[in-house]
Amino acid sequence: MLMAGCTAQKKYVYIVDFYNECSYAVGIDVNEYSNTKTPLHLVKTLQPGESTEVLSYISFSDDLISGFPDTYKLEISANQKKITLNKPDFIATLEESSIGEPGNTVDIWKISSDQLCP
Repeated sequence: MLMAGCTAQKKYVYIVDFYNECSYAVGIDVNEYSNTKTPLHLVKTLQPGESTEVLSYISFSDDLISGFPDTYKLEISANQKKITLNKPDFIATLEESSIGEPGNTVDIWKISSDQLCP
């Protein structure tokens, strides 16, 4: 009798925290925020200096780009203005941000820039 077993597949965790560096409150609206938490669509207001998680994904891929959906979108709004980061724009922002305490399979980024003040 032939028995096949499955091997444990490595999981990767991608987390991104957004820090409001603006001198005023901003609205955060994230589509496809997480594959492990609810709500999948996150809407929140952040006061100056506050932060929130804007991405939380568990993936079987060690490549961030394929680790979350192409439909991801982050909108930051205030004062009747809006900054929209689709997935490619979001990845570009991450490339300019710091990654804190990377682990073997857990990566946590911090987005903190006054360039994201609408």
